[in-house]
Amino acid sequence: MMPRRKTVLAAALSLLPLGQPLLLVSSTSLATGAVLLSTQAANAQSAELFLKRGYAKFEKGDYQDAIVDYNKAIVINPQLAIAYAMRGFSKVALGDNKGTINDFNRALEIEPKMFLAYYGRGILKVKFGDYQGAIVDYSKAIELNPQNAGSYSSRGVAKRRSGDNQGACSDWRRASALGSTNATKWVRRRCQLRENQTVTVGILHSLSGTMAISESTLVDTEIMAIDEINAAGGIEVDGKKYKIDYIVEDGASDWPTFAEKSKKLLNQDGVPVVFGGWTSASRKVMLPVFESADSLLFYPIQYEGQECSNNIFYTGAVPNQQSEPATKFMFEKSPARGKPFFLVGSDYIFPRTSNAITKEQVKTLGGEVVGEDYLPLGNTEVSPIIAKIKKSLPEGGVIINTLNGDQNVAFFKQIQYAGLTPENGYYVMSYSIAEEDISAIASVIGPEFLEGHYGTWNYMMSIDTSASKKFVSDFKAKYGNHRIVSDPQESAYNMIYLWKAAVEKANSFDDDKVREALIGIEFNAPQGPVKVMPNHHLSQTVRIGKITKDGQFEIVEETDGPLSPQAWNHFEPSSKGYACDWTDANKGEMYKL
Repeated sequence: MMPRRKTVLAAALSLLPLGQPLLLVSSTSLATGAVLLSTQAANAQSAELFLKRGYAKFEKGDYQDAIVDYNKAIVINPQLAIAYAMRGFSKVALGDNKGTINDFNRALEIEPKMFLAYYGRGILKVKFGDYQGAIVDYSKAIELNPQNAGSYSSRGVAKRRSGDNQGACSDWRRASALGSTNATKWVRRRCQLRENQTVTVGILHSLSGTMAISESTLVDTEIMAIDEINAAGGIEVDGKKYKIDYIVEDGASDWPTFAEKSKKLLNQDGVPVVFGGWTSASRKVMLPVFESADSLLFYPIQYEGQECSNNIFYTGAVPNQQSEPATKFMFEKSPARGKPFFLVGSDYIFPRTSNAITKEQVKTLGGEVVGEDYLPLGNTEVSPIIAKIKKSLPEGGVIINTLNGDQNVAFFKQIQYAGLTPENGYYVMSYSIAEEDISAIASVIGPEFLEGHYGTWNYMMSIDTSASKKFVSDFKAKYGNHRIVSDPQESAYNMIYLWKAAVEKANSFDDDKVREALIGIEFNAPQGPVKVMPNHHLSQTVRIGKITKDGQFEIVEETDGPLSPQAWNHFEPSSKGYACDWTDANKGEMYKL
Protein backbone atom coordinates (compact mmCIF):
# COMPACT_ATOMS: atom_id res chain seq x y z
CA MET A 1 0.00 0.00 0.00
CA MET A 2 1.33 3.39 -0.94
CA PRO A 3 0.89 6.59 1.12
CA ARG A 4 -2.25 8.53 0.31
CA ARG A 5 -1.83 11.34 -2.20
CA LYS A 6 -4.15 13.90 -3.69
CA THR A 7 -4.67 13.21 -7.35
CA VAL A 8 -1.98 15.07 -9.20
CA LEU A 9 -4.44 16.52 -11.66
CA ALA A 10 -6.44 18.05 -8.81
CA ALA A 11 -3.28 19.36 -7.18
CA ALA A 12 -2.21 21.02 -10.40
CA LEU A 13 -5.49 22.30 -11.79
CA SER A 14 -8.13 22.45 -9.03
CA LEU A 15 -7.77 26.20 -8.67
CA LEU A 16 -8.68 27.03 -12.26
CA PRO A 17 -12.00 28.83 -12.84
CA LEU A 18 -14.68 26.92 -10.99
CA GLY A 19 -16.86 24.75 -13.18
CA GLN A 20 -14.92 25.50 -16.37
CA PRO A 21 -12.88 22.99 -18.40
CA LEU A 22 -9.19 23.74 -18.73
CA LEU A 23 -9.52 24.65 -22.39
CA LEU A 24 -11.81 24.06 -25.32
CA VAL A 25 -9.66 23.69 -28.40
CA SER A 26 -10.93 25.09 -31.68
CA SER A 27 -9.24 26.73 -34.62
CA THR A 28 -9.27 30.09 -32.88
CA SER A 29 -9.83 29.73 -29.12
CA LEU A 30 -9.26 27.59 -26.05
CA ALA A 31 -12.08 28.85 -23.80
CA THR A 32 -13.90 32.07 -23.09
CA GLY A 33 -11.28 34.54 -21.97
CA ALA A 34 -8.45 32.03 -22.51
CA VAL A 35 -5.43 32.38 -24.74
CA LEU A 36 -5.82 32.55 -28.51
CA LEU A 37 -4.07 29.85 -30.41
CA SER A 38 -0.90 31.13 -32.00
CA THR A 39 -1.23 32.24 -35.60
CA GLN A 40 1.18 29.52 -36.62
CA ALA A 41 -1.42 26.86 -35.69
CA ALA A 42 -3.78 28.17 -38.36
CA ASN A 43 -1.18 27.21 -40.95
CA ALA A 44 -0.49 23.82 -39.41
CA GLN A 45 -3.75 21.88 -39.36
CA SER A 46 -2.01 18.62 -38.48
CA ALA A 47 -0.34 20.26 -35.46
CA GLU A 48 -3.75 21.43 -34.29
CA LEU A 49 -5.11 17.92 -34.77
CA PHE A 50 -2.44 16.46 -32.48
CA LEU A 51 -3.14 19.28 -30.01
CA LYS A 52 -6.84 18.42 -29.91
CA ARG A 53 -6.13 14.74 -29.62
CA GLY A 54 -3.67 15.37 -26.80
CA TYR A 55 -6.20 17.43 -24.92
CA ALA A 56 -8.85 14.70 -25.28
CA LYS A 57 -6.42 12.25 -23.68
CA PHE A 58 -5.52 14.82 -21.00
CA GLU A 59 -9.18 15.13 -20.03
CA LYS A 60 -9.40 11.34 -19.64
CA GLY A 61 -6.33 11.30 -17.39
CA ASP A 62 -4.11 9.64 -19.99
CA TYR A 63 -1.30 12.13 -19.44
CA GLN A 64 1.59 10.10 -20.85
CA ASP A 65 -0.13 9.57 -24.20
CA ALA A 66 -1.20 13.20 -24.17
CA ILE A 67 2.47 14.19 -23.94
CA VAL A 68 3.22 12.05 -26.98
CA ASP A 69 0.62 13.97 -29.02
CA TYR A 70 1.81 17.35 -27.73
CA ASN A 71 5.37 16.38 -28.74
CA LYS A 72 4.15 15.64 -32.27
CA ALA A 73 2.31 18.97 -32.42
CA ILE A 74 5.51 20.77 -31.36
CA VAL A 75 7.63 18.94 -33.95
CA ILE A 76 5.18 20.03 -36.66
CA ASN A 77 4.87 23.57 -35.36
CA PRO A 78 7.61 24.61 -32.90
CA GLN A 79 5.82 27.96 -32.40
CA LEU A 80 2.60 26.40 -31.05
CA ALA A 81 2.73 27.94 -27.58
CA ILE A 82 -0.31 26.18 -26.17
CA ALA A 83 1.24 22.78 -26.94
CA TYR A 84 4.17 23.62 -24.65
CA ALA A 85 1.81 24.81 -21.91
CA MET A 86 -0.36 21.71 -22.11
CA ARG A 87 2.69 19.44 -22.15
CA GLY A 88 3.78 21.24 -18.98
CA PHE A 89 0.43 20.58 -17.28
CA SER A 90 0.56 16.93 -18.34
CA LYS A 91 4.01 16.55 -16.79
CA VAL A 92 2.79 18.19 -13.59
CA ALA A 93 -0.13 15.74 -13.53
CA LEU A 94 2.37 12.86 -13.75
CA GLY A 95 4.50 14.32 -10.97
CA ASP A 96 7.36 14.90 -13.41
CA ASN A 97 8.55 18.36 -12.42
CA LYS A 98 12.04 18.09 -13.92
CA GLY A 99 12.31 20.44 -16.83
CA THR A 100 8.58 21.12 -16.77
CA ILE A 101 9.10 24.78 -16.01
CA ASN A 102 10.96 25.04 -19.34
CA ASP A 103 7.72 24.20 -21.15
CA PHE A 104 5.95 27.13 -19.50
CA ASN A 105 8.95 29.40 -20.14
CA ARG A 106 8.96 28.44 -23.83
CA ALA A 107 5.22 29.05 -24.09
CA LEU A 108 5.73 32.56 -22.70
CA GLU A 109 8.59 33.27 -25.08
CA ILE A 110 6.21 32.56 -27.95
CA GLU A 111 3.08 34.11 -26.38
CA PRO A 112 4.14 36.65 -23.70
CA LYS A 113 0.51 37.20 -22.68
CA MET A 114 -0.50 33.58 -22.16
CA PHE A 115 -2.46 33.52 -18.91
CA LEU A 116 -2.34 29.71 -18.72
CA ALA A 117 1.46 29.56 -18.86
CA TYR A 118 1.87 32.10 -16.05
CA TYR A 119 -0.64 30.12 -14.00
CA GLY A 120 1.12 26.79 -14.64
CA ARG A 121 4.53 28.23 -13.85
CA GLY A 122 3.13 29.62 -10.61
CA ILE A 123 1.98 26.13 -9.60
CA LEU A 124 5.47 24.76 -10.18
CA LYS A 125 7.14 27.55 -8.25
CA VAL A 126 4.93 26.80 -5.25
CA LYS A 127 5.97 23.15 -5.52
CA PHE A 128 9.63 24.24 -5.56
CA GLY A 129 9.14 26.55 -2.56
CA ASP A 130 9.69 29.71 -4.63
CA TYR A 131 6.66 31.48 -3.17
CA GLN A 132 7.71 35.00 -4.14
CA GLY A 133 8.30 33.88 -7.72
CA ALA A 134 4.89 32.18 -7.72
CA ILE A 135 3.24 35.38 -6.46
CA VAL A 136 4.79 37.29 -9.36
CA ASP A 137 3.45 34.76 -11.89
CA TYR A 138 -0.02 34.60 -10.36
CA SER A 139 -0.12 38.41 -10.31
CA LYS A 140 0.67 38.45 -14.03
CA ALA A 141 -2.07 35.87 -14.62
CA ILE A 142 -4.50 38.09 -12.71
CA GLU A 143 -3.47 41.09 -14.81
CA LEU A 144 -4.25 39.10 -17.96
CA ASN A 145 -7.50 37.62 -16.62
CA PRO A 146 -8.79 39.58 -13.60
CA GLN A 147 -11.96 37.46 -13.30
CA ASN A 148 -10.14 34.17 -12.74
CA ALA A 149 -10.90 32.96 -9.20
CA GLY A 150 -8.19 30.30 -9.32
CA SER A 151 -5.38 32.82 -9.72
CA TYR A 152 -6.47 34.72 -6.60
CA SER A 153 -6.86 31.47 -4.63
CA SER A 154 -3.43 30.24 -5.71
CA ARG A 155 -1.74 33.54 -5.02
CA GLY A 156 -3.34 33.47 -1.58
CA VAL A 157 -1.80 30.05 -0.91
CA ALA A 158 1.62 31.33 -1.98
CA LYS A 159 1.24 34.40 0.24
CA ARG A 160 0.20 32.28 3.23
CA ARG A 161 3.23 30.03 2.80
CA SER A 162 5.48 33.05 2.58
CA GLY A 163 4.05 34.38 5.86
CA ASP A 164 1.73 37.07 4.46
CA ASN A 165 -1.51 35.93 6.12
CA GLN A 166 -3.24 39.28 5.64
CA GLY A 167 -2.47 39.25 1.93
CA ALA A 168 -3.63 35.63 1.67
CA CYS A 169 -6.97 36.46 3.26
CA SER A 170 -7.43 39.40 0.90
CA ASP A 171 -6.85 37.16 -2.15
CA TRP A 172 -9.14 34.42 -0.82
CA ARG A 173 -11.94 36.90 -0.24
CA ARG A 174 -11.63 38.07 -3.85
CA ALA A 175 -11.60 34.46 -5.08
CA SER A 176 -14.61 33.67 -2.91
CA ALA A 177 -16.51 36.57 -4.45
CA LEU A 178 -15.67 35.13 -7.88
CA GLY A 179 -17.13 31.75 -6.92
CA SER A 180 -14.31 29.62 -5.47
CA THR A 181 -15.69 27.29 -2.80
CA ASN A 182 -12.17 26.42 -1.63
CA ALA A 183 -11.44 30.08 -1.03
CA THR A 184 -14.73 30.51 0.86
CA LYS A 185 -13.71 27.65 3.15
CA TRP A 186 -10.27 29.13 3.73
CA VAL A 187 -11.73 32.54 4.61
CA ARG A 188 -13.94 30.91 7.22
CA ARG A 189 -11.24 28.69 8.65
CA ARG A 190 -8.16 30.89 8.46
CA CYS A 191 -9.27 34.50 8.25
CA GLN A 192 -12.42 35.14 10.24
CA LEU A 193 -11.00 33.79 13.49
CA ARG A 194 -8.22 36.36 13.28
CA GLU A 195 -10.82 39.11 13.19
CA ASN A 196 -13.24 37.72 15.78
CA GLN A 197 -10.58 36.28 18.13
CA THR A 198 -12.71 33.15 18.37
CA VAL A 199 -12.02 29.80 16.79
CA THR A 200 -14.96 27.46 16.20
CA VAL A 201 -14.35 23.70 16.27
CA GLY A 202 -16.63 20.82 15.32
CA ILE A 203 -17.91 18.09 17.65
CA LEU A 204 -19.54 15.11 15.94
CA HIS A 205 -20.96 12.18 17.91
CA SER A 206 -24.17 10.16 18.05
CA LEU A 207 -26.71 11.87 20.28
CA SER A 208 -29.51 9.57 19.10
CA GLY A 209 -29.79 5.93 18.07
CA THR A 210 -28.12 2.83 19.47
CA MET A 211 -24.73 4.51 20.07
CA ALA A 212 -26.08 7.51 21.98
CA ILE A 213 -25.70 5.65 25.30
CA SER A 214 -21.94 5.73 24.76
CA GLU A 215 -21.21 8.76 22.59
CA SER A 216 -23.23 11.44 24.38
CA THR A 217 -20.78 11.32 27.30
CA LEU A 218 -17.93 12.27 24.98
CA VAL A 219 -19.68 15.51 24.03
CA ASP A 220 -19.95 16.43 27.72
CA THR A 221 -16.25 15.77 28.29
CA GLU A 222 -15.09 17.67 25.20
CA ILE A 223 -17.19 20.68 26.21
CA MET A 224 -15.69 20.50 29.71
CA ALA A 225 -12.16 20.62 28.24
CA ILE A 226 -13.11 23.57 26.02
CA ASP A 227 -14.65 25.43 28.96
CA GLU A 228 -11.49 24.80 31.02
CA ILE A 229 -9.27 26.17 28.26
CA ASN A 230 -11.48 29.24 27.82
CA ALA A 231 -11.56 29.87 31.57
CA ALA A 232 -7.75 29.82 31.55
CA GLY A 233 -7.64 32.47 28.82
CA GLY A 234 -8.07 30.42 25.65
CA ILE A 235 -5.48 29.58 22.98
CA GLU A 236 -2.58 31.96 22.36
CA VAL A 237 -1.52 32.59 18.75
CA ASP A 238 0.64 35.51 17.62
CA GLY A 239 0.38 37.04 21.07
CA LYS A 240 -3.43 37.06 20.95
CA LYS A 241 -5.83 34.96 23.00
CA TYR A 242 -8.59 33.10 21.17
CA LYS A 243 -11.62 31.61 22.87
CA ILE A 244 -12.92 28.28 21.54
CA ASP A 245 -16.50 28.05 20.35
CA TYR A 246 -18.01 24.80 19.12
CA ILE A 247 -20.72 23.39 16.87
CA VAL A 248 -22.20 20.05 17.97
CA GLU A 249 -23.64 17.74 15.31
CA ASP A 250 -25.51 14.45 15.79
CA GLY A 251 -24.19 11.47 13.83
CA ALA A 252 -27.42 9.68 14.81
CA SER A 253 -25.73 6.24 14.92
CA ASP A 254 -25.94 6.31 11.12
CA TRP A 255 -22.70 6.15 9.17
CA PRO A 256 -23.73 8.16 6.07
CA THR A 257 -24.92 10.87 8.45
CA PHE A 258 -21.40 11.10 9.88
CA ALA A 259 -20.06 11.75 6.38
CA GLU A 260 -22.69 14.39 5.64
CA LYS A 261 -22.21 16.16 8.98
CA SER A 262 -18.44 16.15 8.43
CA LYS A 263 -18.90 17.88 5.08
CA LYS A 264 -21.25 20.39 6.69
CA LEU A 265 -18.77 21.22 9.47
CA LEU A 266 -15.84 21.61 7.06
CA ASN A 267 -17.45 23.26 4.05
CA GLN A 268 -20.37 25.21 5.48
CA ASP A 269 -19.18 26.00 8.99
CA GLY A 270 -15.51 26.19 8.04
CA VAL A 271 -14.13 24.64 11.24
CA PRO A 272 -10.36 23.95 11.30
CA VAL A 273 -10.74 20.68 13.22
CA VAL A 274 -13.40 18.13 14.13
CA PHE A 275 -13.46 15.93 17.23
CA GLY A 276 -15.70 12.97 16.65
CA GLY A 277 -16.78 9.41 16.05
CA TRP A 278 -16.95 6.21 18.08
CA THR A 279 -17.40 3.19 15.84
CA SER A 280 -14.86 2.33 13.19
CA ALA A 281 -17.72 2.37 10.70
CA SER A 282 -18.28 6.06 11.44
CA ARG A 283 -14.57 6.78 11.17
CA LYS A 284 -14.24 4.95 7.87
CA VAL A 285 -16.94 7.08 6.22
CA MET A 286 -15.46 10.29 7.64
CA LEU A 287 -11.91 9.48 6.52
CA PRO A 288 -12.33 10.27 2.78
CA VAL A 289 -14.15 13.49 3.64
CA PHE A 290 -11.20 14.74 5.71
CA GLU A 291 -8.60 13.49 3.27
CA SER A 292 -10.37 15.18 0.36
CA ALA A 293 -10.57 18.46 2.29
CA ASP A 294 -7.06 17.97 3.75
CA SER A 295 -8.53 18.75 7.17
CA LEU A 296 -7.98 17.30 10.64
CA LEU A 297 -10.13 14.78 12.52
CA PHE A 298 -9.41 13.68 16.08
CA TYR A 299 -10.81 10.21 16.81
CA PRO A 300 -11.01 9.29 20.52
CA ILE A 301 -11.84 5.58 20.67
CA GLN A 302 -9.78 2.41 20.94
CA TYR A 303 -10.00 0.62 17.62
CA GLU A 304 -8.63 -2.19 15.47
CA GLY A 305 -5.69 -0.27 13.99
CA GLN A 306 -4.81 -1.22 10.40
CA GLU A 307 -5.08 2.44 9.43
CA CYS A 308 -2.79 5.46 9.48
CA SER A 309 -4.22 8.56 7.82
CA ASN A 310 -2.31 11.81 7.56
CA ASN A 311 -5.59 13.58 8.32
CA ILE A 312 -6.57 11.72 11.50
CA PHE A 313 -5.08 11.75 14.98
CA TYR A 314 -6.08 8.67 16.96
CA THR A 315 -6.15 9.21 20.74
CA GLY A 316 -7.60 5.79 21.66
CA ALA A 317 -5.68 2.53 21.95
CA VAL A 318 -4.67 0.21 19.12
CA PRO A 319 -4.59 -3.60 19.65
CA ASN A 320 -1.07 -3.74 21.10
CA GLN A 321 -2.31 -1.26 23.73
CA GLN A 322 -5.56 -3.10 24.58
CA SER A 323 -6.61 -6.43 23.12
CA GLU A 324 -3.16 -8.02 22.89
CA PRO A 325 -2.21 -7.45 26.57
CA ALA A 326 -5.76 -8.53 27.51
CA THR A 327 -5.58 -11.74 25.50
CA LYS A 328 -2.21 -12.63 27.01
CA PHE A 329 -3.53 -11.91 30.53
CA MET A 330 -6.70 -13.98 30.07
CA PHE A 331 -4.78 -16.94 28.65
CA GLU A 332 -1.89 -16.90 31.12
CA LYS A 333 -3.01 -15.24 34.36
CA SER A 334 -6.81 -15.03 34.66
CA PRO A 335 -8.97 -17.57 36.52
CA ALA A 336 -9.79 -18.97 33.04
CA ARG A 337 -6.12 -19.36 32.08
CA GLY A 338 -5.46 -22.10 29.59
CA LYS A 339 -9.13 -22.46 28.67
CA PRO A 340 -10.58 -21.91 25.17
CA PHE A 341 -11.87 -18.61 23.82
CA PHE A 342 -15.21 -17.62 22.25
CA LEU A 343 -15.37 -14.29 20.37
CA VAL A 344 -18.55 -12.22 20.18
CA GLY A 345 -19.05 -8.72 18.76
CA SER A 346 -21.15 -6.22 16.89
CA ASP A 347 -21.05 -6.79 13.16
CA TYR A 348 -18.78 -4.04 11.88
CA ILE A 349 -15.12 -3.30 11.28
CA PHE A 350 -13.66 -3.03 14.79
CA PRO A 351 -14.98 -6.32 16.24
CA ARG A 352 -14.19 -8.36 13.14
CA THR A 353 -10.67 -7.00 12.71
CA SER A 354 -9.93 -7.12 16.44
CA ASN A 355 -11.09 -10.73 16.58
CA ALA A 356 -8.99 -11.66 13.55
CA ILE A 357 -5.96 -10.37 15.45
CA THR A 358 -7.02 -12.21 18.63
CA LYS A 359 -7.34 -15.52 16.74
CA GLU A 360 -3.78 -15.20 15.44
CA GLN A 361 -2.47 -14.26 18.89
CA VAL A 362 -4.29 -17.12 20.66
CA LYS A 363 -2.84 -19.51 18.10
CA THR A 364 0.65 -18.11 18.82
CA LEU A 365 0.08 -18.54 22.58
CA GLY A 366 -0.92 -22.17 22.05
CA GLY A 367 -4.58 -21.63 22.86
CA GLU A 368 -7.80 -22.33 20.98
CA VAL A 369 -10.68 -20.21 19.69
CA VAL A 370 -13.73 -22.48 19.57
CA GLY A 371 -16.34 -20.05 18.29
CA GLU A 372 -17.07 -16.61 16.87
CA ASP A 373 -20.35 -14.79 16.27
CA TYR A 374 -21.63 -11.29 15.49
CA LEU A 375 -24.78 -9.24 15.99
CA PRO A 376 -25.81 -6.33 13.74
CA LEU A 377 -25.68 -2.98 15.52
CA GLY A 378 -29.12 -2.14 16.91
CA ASN A 379 -30.07 -5.83 17.18
CA THR A 380 -30.35 -7.06 20.78
CA GLU A 381 -31.43 -10.66 20.04
CA VAL A 382 -28.49 -12.28 21.80
CA SER A 383 -30.14 -15.62 22.71
CA PRO A 384 -28.72 -17.55 19.72
CA ILE A 385 -25.20 -16.33 20.55
CA ILE A 386 -25.61 -17.31 24.22
CA ALA A 387 -26.65 -20.79 23.15
CA LYS A 388 -23.56 -21.13 20.92
CA ILE A 389 -21.25 -20.00 23.71
CA LYS A 390 -22.75 -22.50 26.16
CA LYS A 391 -22.37 -25.33 23.64
CA SER A 392 -18.82 -24.36 22.63
CA LEU A 393 -17.55 -23.80 26.20
CA PRO A 394 -19.20 -26.57 28.25
CA GLU A 395 -16.55 -26.32 30.98
CA GLY A 396 -16.13 -22.57 31.00
CA GLY A 397 -13.58 -20.33 29.32
CA VAL A 398 -12.84 -16.85 28.05
CA ILE A 399 -15.49 -14.77 26.23
CA ILE A 400 -14.01 -11.83 24.32
CA ASN A 401 -16.77 -9.21 24.01
CA THR A 402 -16.77 -6.41 21.44
CA LEU A 403 -20.51 -5.72 21.45
CA ASN A 404 -21.41 -2.03 21.49
CA GLY A 405 -24.04 0.27 22.92
CA ASP A 406 -27.30 -1.11 24.24
CA GLN A 407 -26.50 -4.63 23.01
CA ASN A 408 -24.47 -5.12 26.18
CA VAL A 409 -27.54 -4.74 28.40
CA ALA A 410 -29.17 -7.77 26.77
CA PHE A 411 -25.90 -9.71 26.60
CA PHE A 412 -24.93 -9.47 30.26
CA LYS A 413 -28.48 -10.06 31.40
CA GLN A 414 -28.81 -13.27 29.39
CA ILE A 415 -25.39 -14.76 30.14
CA GLN A 416 -26.28 -14.40 33.81
CA TYR A 417 -29.59 -16.18 33.31
CA ALA A 418 -27.82 -18.89 31.28
CA GLY A 419 -25.32 -19.48 34.07
CA LEU A 420 -22.31 -18.21 32.13
CA THR A 421 -20.90 -16.53 35.23
CA PRO A 422 -17.51 -16.25 36.92
CA GLU A 423 -18.75 -18.61 39.61
CA ASN A 424 -19.21 -21.24 36.88
CA GLY A 425 -15.89 -20.57 35.19
CA TYR A 426 -16.98 -18.12 32.46
CA TYR A 427 -15.09 -14.82 32.30
CA VAL A 428 -15.94 -12.02 29.86
CA MET A 429 -13.19 -9.64 28.74
CA SER A 430 -14.82 -6.55 27.20
CA TYR A 431 -13.14 -3.95 25.00
CA SER A 432 -16.05 -1.52 24.66
CA ILE A 433 -17.43 -1.37 28.20
CA ALA A 434 -16.04 1.28 30.55
CA GLU A 435 -17.31 2.73 33.83
CA GLU A 436 -19.98 4.89 32.20
CA ASP A 437 -21.32 1.87 30.31
CA ILE A 438 -21.17 -0.29 33.43
CA SER A 439 -23.22 2.33 35.28
CA ALA A 440 -25.79 2.51 32.47
CA ILE A 441 -26.06 -1.27 32.19
CA ALA A 442 -26.24 -1.72 35.96
CA SER A 443 -29.03 0.84 36.23
CA VAL A 444 -31.15 -1.42 33.98
CA ILE A 445 -30.23 -4.94 35.08
CA GLY A 446 -28.19 -4.50 38.28
CA PRO A 447 -24.42 -4.40 39.03
CA GLU A 448 -24.26 -8.10 39.91
CA PHE A 449 -24.60 -8.96 36.22
CA LEU A 450 -21.13 -7.54 35.51
CA GLU A 451 -19.23 -8.22 38.71
CA GLY A 452 -16.17 -10.43 38.29
CA HIS A 453 -15.78 -9.87 34.55
CA TYR A 454 -12.91 -7.88 33.01
CA GLY A 455 -12.12 -4.85 30.90
CA THR A 456 -8.93 -3.38 29.45
CA TRP A 457 -8.32 0.34 29.03
CA ASN A 458 -5.66 3.02 29.26
CA TYR A 459 -7.64 5.04 31.79
CA MET A 460 -9.72 3.75 34.68
CA MET A 461 -11.57 5.93 37.16
CA SER A 462 -9.93 4.07 40.05
CA ILE A 463 -6.43 5.32 39.16
CA ASP A 464 -5.09 6.79 42.39
CA THR A 465 -3.29 9.90 41.16
CA SER A 466 -3.95 13.60 41.65
CA ALA A 467 -4.51 14.12 37.89
CA SER A 468 -7.13 11.38 37.75
CA LYS A 469 -8.87 12.53 40.92
CA LYS A 470 -9.05 16.11 39.60
CA PHE A 471 -10.50 14.89 36.28
CA VAL A 472 -13.19 12.95 38.16
CA SER A 473 -14.02 15.76 40.60
CA ASP A 474 -14.15 18.42 37.87
CA PHE A 475 -16.50 16.31 35.76
CA LYS A 476 -18.79 15.60 38.71
CA ALA A 477 -18.77 19.28 39.74
CA LYS A 478 -19.88 20.27 36.23
CA TYR A 479 -22.42 17.56 35.47
CA GLY A 480 -23.52 16.14 38.81
CA ASN A 481 -22.11 13.88 41.50
CA HIS A 482 -23.90 10.87 40.01
CA ARG A 483 -21.91 11.07 36.77
CA ILE A 484 -19.08 8.68 35.88
CA VAL A 485 -15.92 9.09 33.82
CA SER A 486 -14.21 6.43 31.73
CA ASP A 487 -11.46 5.80 29.17
CA PRO A 488 -13.31 7.06 26.06
CA GLN A 489 -14.11 10.29 27.90
CA GLU A 490 -10.52 10.71 29.04
CA SER A 491 -9.36 10.10 25.48
CA ALA A 492 -11.83 12.73 24.23
CA TYR A 493 -10.62 15.14 26.92
CA ASN A 494 -6.98 14.56 25.95
CA MET A 495 -7.52 15.29 22.27
CA ILE A 496 -8.84 18.81 22.95
CA TYR A 497 -5.75 19.65 24.99
CA LEU A 498 -3.39 18.03 22.48
CA TRP A 499 -4.88 20.16 19.68
CA LYS A 500 -4.56 23.31 21.83
CA ALA A 501 -0.90 22.52 22.59
CA ALA A 502 -0.15 21.95 18.91
CA VAL A 503 -1.84 25.19 17.84
CA GLU A 504 0.27 27.13 20.34
CA LYS A 505 3.43 25.26 19.34
CA ALA A 506 2.73 26.02 15.67
CA ASN A 507 1.65 29.58 16.55
CA SER A 508 -1.07 29.05 13.98
CA PHE A 509 -4.50 27.48 13.40
CA ASP A 510 -3.38 26.36 9.94
CA ASP A 511 -3.98 22.62 9.45
CA ASP A 512 -0.59 21.87 7.90
CA LYS A 513 1.34 23.63 10.64
CA VAL A 514 -0.78 22.12 13.43
CA ARG A 515 -0.40 18.63 11.95
CA GLU A 516 3.38 19.00 11.91
CA ALA A 517 3.45 20.46 15.41
CA LEU A 518 1.36 17.65 16.90
CA ILE A 519 4.14 15.06 16.50
CA GLY A 520 6.00 14.83 19.79
CA ILE A 521 3.44 16.78 21.84
CA GLU A 522 3.24 15.43 25.39
CA PHE A 523 0.37 15.85 27.83
CA ASN A 524 0.05 14.92 31.49
CA ALA A 525 -3.31 13.23 31.03
CA PRO A 526 -5.54 11.82 33.77
CA GLN A 527 -4.15 8.35 32.92
CA GLY A 528 -0.56 9.59 33.11
CA PRO A 529 1.80 10.89 30.41
CA VAL A 530 0.80 10.46 26.77
CA LYS A 531 2.71 11.47 23.66
CA VAL A 532 1.75 11.93 20.00
CA MET A 533 3.89 9.61 17.91
CA PRO A 534 4.93 9.89 14.23
CA ASN A 535 2.13 7.46 13.26
CA HIS A 536 -0.50 9.91 14.64
CA HIS A 537 -1.35 7.59 17.56
CA LEU A 538 -0.49 8.02 21.25
CA SER A 539 1.89 6.20 23.53
CA GLN A 540 -0.28 5.10 26.47
CA THR A 541 -0.25 2.92 29.60
CA VAL A 542 -2.35 -0.27 29.51
CA ARG A 543 -4.47 -1.34 32.48
CA ILE A 544 -6.50 -4.52 33.02
CA GLY A 545 -9.33 -4.30 35.53
CA LYS A 546 -11.86 -6.60 37.19
CA ILE A 547 -15.37 -5.16 37.54
CA THR A 548 -16.40 -4.71 41.18
CA LYS A 549 -19.86 -4.70 42.73
CA ASP A 550 -19.85 -0.88 42.85
CA GLY A 551 -19.31 -0.61 39.11
CA GLN A 552 -15.62 0.29 39.17
CA PHE A 553 -12.52 -1.47 37.93
CA GLU A 554 -10.09 -3.03 40.37
CA ILE A 555 -6.79 -2.69 38.51
CA VAL A 556 -5.15 -6.12 38.49
CA GLU A 557 -2.35 -5.46 36.03
CA GLU A 558 -0.76 -2.51 34.20
CA THR A 559 2.24 -1.93 31.99
CA ASP A 560 5.37 -0.29 33.29
CA GLY A 561 4.73 3.06 31.61
CA PRO A 562 3.32 3.97 28.19
CA LEU A 563 3.50 1.55 25.26
CA SER A 564 4.30 2.83 21.78
CA PRO A 565 1.39 2.31 19.37
CA GLN A 566 1.53 -0.08 16.40
CA ALA A 567 -0.82 1.22 13.71
CA TRP A 568 -0.19 -1.89 11.58
CA ASN A 569 -0.66 -5.06 13.63
CA HIS A 570 2.12 -7.62 13.80
CA PHE A 571 -0.16 -10.62 14.39
CA GLU A 572 -2.26 -9.95 11.31
CA PRO A 573 -0.41 -11.56 8.35
CA SER A 574 -1.31 -8.83 5.86
CA SER A 575 0.33 -6.09 7.97
CA LYS A 576 3.05 -7.99 9.80
CA GLY A 577 6.38 -6.20 9.49
CA TYR A 578 4.91 -2.83 8.46
CA ALA A 579 4.77 0.53 10.24
CA CYS A 580 3.70 4.15 9.67
CA ASP A 581 5.72 7.35 10.01
CA TRP A 582 4.39 10.68 8.74
CA THR A 583 7.58 12.54 9.68
CA ASP A 584 9.52 10.81 6.89
CA ALA A 585 8.39 11.37 3.30
CA ASN A 586 10.00 8.06 2.31
CA LYS A 587 7.88 6.12 4.82
CA GLY A 588 4.47 7.70 5.30
CA GLU A 589 1.30 5.64 5.64
CA MET A 590 2.78 2.14 5.36
CA TYR A 591 6.37 1.06 4.98
CA LYS A 592 8.31 -2.17 5.45
CA LEU A 593 10.37 -2.33 8.62
